[in-house]
This record gives sequence, structure tokens and C-alpha cells, in this order.
Amino acid sequence: MQKVPLRVAAVDDDLGVLELISSILENADVALETYSDPQLFLDRTDVSSFDLILSDLMFPSSTGIDLLHDVKERSSKPKFVIMTSHASIPTAVQAMKDGAFDYLSKPFRVQELLNLVRRASEANAPPTSAGEAPARDFAIGRSPGWTSLLERARRVAELPSTVLIRGETGTGKEVLSRYIASFGPRAEKTFVALNCATLPENLIESELFGHVRGAFSGATAPRRGLFEEAHGGTLFLDEIGTMPLAAQAKLLRALEERQIRRVGDNRVIAVDVRILAATNVDIESAIARREFRGRSSSRRCATVPRTSRSSPTTSSALSARPRTSARAASRRRRGSSSRATRSLETCAS
Repeated sequence: MQKVPLRVAAVDDDLGVLELISSILENADVALETYSDPQLFLDRTDVSSFDLILSDLMFPSSTGIDLLHDVKERSSKPKFVIMTSHASIPTAVQAMKDGAFDYLSKPFRVQELLNLVRRASEANAPPTSAGEAPARDFAIGRSPGWTSLLERARRVAELPSTVLIRGETGTGKEVLSRYIASFGPRAEKTFVALNCATLPENLIESELFGHVRGAFSGATAPRRGLFEEAHGGTLFLDEIGTMPLAAQAKLLRALEERQIRRVGDNRVIAVDVRILAATNVDIESAIARREFRGRSSSRRCATVPRTSRSSPTTSSALSARPRTSARAASRRRRGSSSRATRSLETCAS
């Protein structure tokens, strides 16, 4: 099936910026429309038809934050990115609190924009009518280790457990997460992705759990968090090893109780979300340094063994079993390949 180009709108009163964006994205797999006036953009388009909207921060009679609010009132589908030469942390924080996907400082580098478009494309990738996620098309490889890993991933996909994907940067952890999400009972449900490393510490809780109006300065409207957005489906937390300890505690509580509270709200909201997470951090070492919260002794895990460079290892049964010690895990790591994604761990309460 032919891949549908990402629909992108760029809104900026600087025609030079619009020309630059057009030039950068000329050979990318996108369908780009440019507008020099935000009101003209709103009047002439159906915002829900776009996958990504790039907007300047300052316009003569309004702001990119105003446009963000207008877009979110009409549709939650487009990823919204604020572009500005007035770079400041408060502005970035405000934009992301109000629902922006990311923040791009001018002048931006070519690769910065291309990376942003790629991430927006990955975040917007929907399942097909047959429940097959686009990630299946990307999870291609012929090596015995990779094909064995994909086979194990399909088996893990049938489990209701949380899955931790461990591997070095660039080994395809997010591709593998989408592959897992494309199988099993949640295959046709929503897939929502968050890179924990891109968010300031004071934004993570609001991003995950949402907030009510007035919860903090700038919270002018209530907003659903990613747990609610992913209800019934899958939430992928990339770079979870960078998540602050306080946020880890709240995440664990949400996983154990299957309930969340929006920031500033006393109301409990039940959620049904399957968590996939990824990290390039040595979790055992991070736990020893007290930089990552260890699982309680009552938590049980099943491990899909790592694959070797030459041939796949033999997989043990995927039923839940007590997790091995950090020392034993370290011994196994020394004898395994670091080229492929190193391991999958499924953890069930």
C-alpha cells in the first residue's frame, strides 16, 4: 500500500521563513501548505486535515499561542509546533502546557526541522483498518537475531504486561514498540508516543495526566493528558531512564492503580492503557545510583532474552517469573551483542 504523505501547514508572516521551510521539506515525504496570516489559515482550511502545523510565535495582531488554542478547539489531531526567534524557556513551557507538540527556535537547522517532521510522522502513524500498524513495514531485516527478536515481540504483544525495550541509541527501539503495538488486542487502538527526554521536569506530570483550568500559571483551559488520549490503546514512553524520580513514582502509581488525577484536580479517572517504554540507560546501574526506582519485590517480570550477533538465542517461556538479579543480568549482557536492540522485558503487577 502506498504511503500517504504527511500533511503539513506552515504559518508565518515572514515569507523568507516560509520559503526556507518549503526548500527544506521539498524532498521530504510531506504535502506542505504555507500561509502568511493565521486568520487566513483558519478561514480557508480544515485544521483536522493536517498532521503537523508549524506556527510563528508573534504575528501583528495575534500570537502563535492564540492559533494553538484555536486549532485545539477545532481538532486534537494535528501536532502543533511553535517557531520563534524570541526563544525563552517560559514561552516554551507555556506552549507545551497548552498542548504544543514541540518548540523550534529560529534560526533552526535543516536537520532539526527534518527530525521534528519525522517524529510527528511517527506519532501520527495510525493503525490500518485491518489493525496493522505502519511499523510492520519498517521492521524489516534479514539477520537471524533481528527476525528472532520480531518473533518474540509478536509473542510479547499478546500479553497485557508493561514492556521495557532496552538498547543503544539508534537500534530501533521505537520501531520495535510500534511493531509490538500493531499486534494483539489493542492493535486497532490508539498509539501515543512521548519522548521523556524532551520535556522539562515541571511539564511531565501535566503531559502524562493532564490538568484542569487554573492548575498552574498559564493553564487557561483544561487539557487531557496522554494517559487519557491513549485510553484503550498503547502509550509509548521513550527515554524513560531520563524521567525524574518524582515523576517515576506517579507513573508507577498510575500503572498499579490504573487511575490518574489531572494536575489540580481531586477527581480520579480510570484509564486502560498498555505501556511500552524504552531506554538506553543501564537500569540496574541507575537503580544502584538511586537515579531510577527499582521494582518492588512483589512485581514479577518475564524477560525475552537478547539476541546475539551471529544467531538468535533460545527464548524461554514468556509466562511471568521472578526477575533475575542485576548481577546475573550484567553477566548475560557481557556475552550478548550490542548491535541489535538488546532486550525486551515484560513486567506485570
